[in-house]
Amino acid sequence: MKQRTITGLIFLAVMLAIVIPAYWVPLISVGLAIIVGSVSTSELIKAMKSGGIKPASKMIVAGEVLALLIVLIGYFFIKDVFIVTTIFAVVMLSYALGVAIIPQVSDPEDKLKFDLYSACSLLYIAFPLYCLCATSLYFEKGWFYMVVGLGSSWVSDTCAYFSGVLLGKHKVVPHISPKKTWEGCIGGALCCALVLMFLFGFVVYEVDGITI
Repeated sequence: MKQRTITGLIFLAVMLAIVIPAYWVPLISVGLAIIVGSVSTSELIKAMKSGGIKPASKMIVAGEVLALLIVLIGYFFIKDVFIVTTIFAVVMLSYALGVAIIPQVSDPEDKLKFDLYSACSLLYIAFPLYCLCATSLYFEKGWFYMVVGLGSSWVSDTCAYFSGVLLGKHKVVPHISPKKTWEGCIGGALCCALVLMFLFGFVVYEVDGITI
C-alpha cells in the first residue's frame, strides 16, 4: 500500500507539472499527448508481440505521427474544430484501412490475411489522444474538460483502491483479478462522481457562467 501511495503521488506531481501550464499554453497538451502516445504505442506493440502477434510497428508509429501532424496543421492553419475533426476522421480511417489490407496486397494467396490488430491499435491510441488535444486547443474552456477527462480515471482508480483495501470483502472476478472487490468498484464510482459534481458545480460552470 505504501509503494502504491508513493507511486500515485509521484504520478500526480508529474501530471500537475504538465497539465497546469497547459491552462496558459494549450499546445502543452500536444506534448502530453506525444508522451502518452509514445508510451502507449510501445507498450501495446510489446503486448501484441508477447501474445504471438506480429504488429506492423512502423506503420503504427507512422500513423501516430500522421495524427500529430493533422492536429498541428489544424491548430495553426485551419482553426475550425469541425473541419479538422472531419479531416482527422477521413485520413486516419483511410490510413487504418490501408494498414489492414497491406498484408493481403503483399500476399494475395492468403485471402484471409488482414492486419486488423495493427489497424485497430492505431485508432485505439490516436483517437482518444486527438480528443484530448482538440478539447484543449479548440474550445474556449477546453482545459477544464481536459482535466476532467484525465483526472476522473485517476480519482476513480485511487478511490477504488483505498475502498477495496479498507472495506473490500466480496470479490468481483477472483479468477482474473483476485484483489478486485465490489466495495472497491462502488467506492471508486461514488467518489469519482462526487469529485466531478463538485468540479462542474463550483468550478467549470461557474467559470463558464452556465446554469444547470
